[in-house]
Amino acid sequence: YNPKWADMAVGLDGTYYVTWTDGGNDKDYDVFLASSSDGGDTWTPTMQVNDFQPIGHQYESHIAVDASGRVHVAWIWGKPGESDLDLYYTYSDNGGTSWLSPNILVNDVKGIVSPYVAYTFDIVAGPDGKAYLVWNDKREEWGVYGDLYFSRTAEVEEDNVVSLPSGHELDLQAIPNPFNPMTMIKFNLPKTSRVDLNIFDMRGRMVRTLLSGESLDSGAQEVRWDGKDNAGRDASAGVYFYRLQGENLQETNRMTLVR
Repeated sequence: YNPKWADMAVGLDGTYYVTWTDGGNDKDYDVFLASSSDGGDTWTPTMQVNDFQPIGHQYESHIAVDASGRVHVAWIWGKPGESDLDLYYTYSDNGGTSWLSPNILVNDVKGIVSPYVAYTFDIVAGPDGKAYLVWNDKREEWGVYGDLYFSRTAEVEEDNVVSLPSGHELDLQAIPNPFNPMTMIKFNLPKTSRVDLNIFDMRGRMVRTLLSGESLDSGAQEVRWDGKDNAGRDASAGVYFYRLQGENLQETNRMTLVR
């Protein structure tokens, strides 16, 4: 892995949010986010921000947080070896657990964001809950560096926006919670999907992989966690995150193991 292009924002409640792109070798770059509500001592598990893309890299990401706590993220997307790039945007109202999907294409003419000025763009959050973006593009085809353009999310066609499945629709939950020594992680899939289900500790370290790219049918599913790590050792008492992730779906919840 090869993390690059990190950015950071702080919410009014003091929560730290960090975004970056990560990939390398044969893996396409994607945008990721983690947050901390205790001054950086512990961090949530890494959460992917952008939609699943079968090909192409997500480049330099920027982040902003508005007064309501909405997290806004923008980044550049392009295919390897091609100079035509596009600016994409999404937001989360639950701290990064789920994101607006499909992601929004910001520039109104595809493939015109200029790659010549270090992917120049920026995003700020306004007091109206909207994101304001400025970027460099080459649509006029004069000069090397193009011109600066501006947009705000209020101008996006809302009819083309579909939200990621919310926690209610996925119905992701651990029963019982708190638990000892085992719990059932239950969820509903909107369609047949290949999914990962992982357990993380409070520092974001992987504890247990329960599902890894397994194809599951749509509808109700449940997976048992016996309170052990990947080495078969009993996990310590405490709070854990369980994250369900697949194509165009992602949800993270907490559970507590008591001993």
